[in-house]
Amino acid sequence: MMLHIGAPAHLVNLTHQLYTNMQRVMKRGKTLSRPFHAHNGYGLGDVLSLLPALLLVSWQFKVIDVTHPNVQKGAYVDDRNYRGTLDDLSEVDKIVYDFDHLAMHCTLDSKTEFLMTSDADKRKLLKSFTNGLVPKCPKYIELVGHTVTTSTRKVSAVSNKRFDKAIQGASDILTAPLQPLKKLVAVIAKT
Repeated sequence: MMLHIGAPAHLVNLTHQLYTNMQRVMKRGKTLSRPFHAHNGYGLGDVLSLLPALLLVSWQFKVIDVTHPNVQKGAYVDDRNYRGTLDDLSEVDKIVYDFDHLAMHCTLDSKTEFLMTSDADKRKLLKSFTNGLVPKCPKYIELVGHTVTTSTRKVSAVSNKRFDKAIQGASDILTAPLQPLKKLVAVIAKT
């Protein structure tokens, strides 16, 4: 894929050799797992991992442009979102699932969520299965720190959580053993 878009062959080969020969460990708390070899994929946090992620999303969006031109699309790196009618989105979900499977892109179906504007569509969706799972229809989704909702009522849970965290941070600073001026500077910088 990387060679197909014109990435330098020596960079692609170097990265491939690095990741196929590298031993990885997982860390949980202070505990490390036994070393293991990964079978595919870039390392999490590797800047080169952005290129194939953006390529896959771009190619997938082009497929959906052709098959479902009325569906609106958006993405934050590889976290994709689609907007359209329930029937169109049901078909798009199948296309996305098949595309990801063919591209060997690991999709976490349990993380798929649907925001609905129609109660009738929501009831219809909840009676169906999406890739073997009952769909989730939350009141809101937190996306990169922002609340996305279709609710007509005010949704303030996410902003309340951010506020509580800021208050706790300021409280921690105020009770720290620092000079008053340093506490003031720290609180102003934190909040």
